Amino acid sequence: MPRYRFRLSLYERLLDGGDWVEIADAASALGAARRLARALLDLADPTVPWMDGALVIESGDGSEPVILPLRDVAADLGMDPGPGLATTRH
Repeated sequence: MPRYRFRLSLYERLLDGGDWVEIADAASALGAARRLARALLDLADPTVPWMDGALVIESGDGSEPVILPLRDVAADLGMDPGPGLATTRH
């Protein structure tokens, strides 16, 4: 079974990832990433620019990582960006 891991990209930095997990295929890994993103957005700390972040899905086979912008997940879920999901103010 293929192995994947999920890493958070925030403040233009890729944060350390966790352990590799076995998931049936790339589509299932993307579904798992969407569920993780939803959990992050549901618990959003208002001091963190979550809408600027992304989940990066890495595959154990060395293929190109898939980037899942949190902004896209919030839009797909019809989530109100509210103060906890605000973008960085420049």
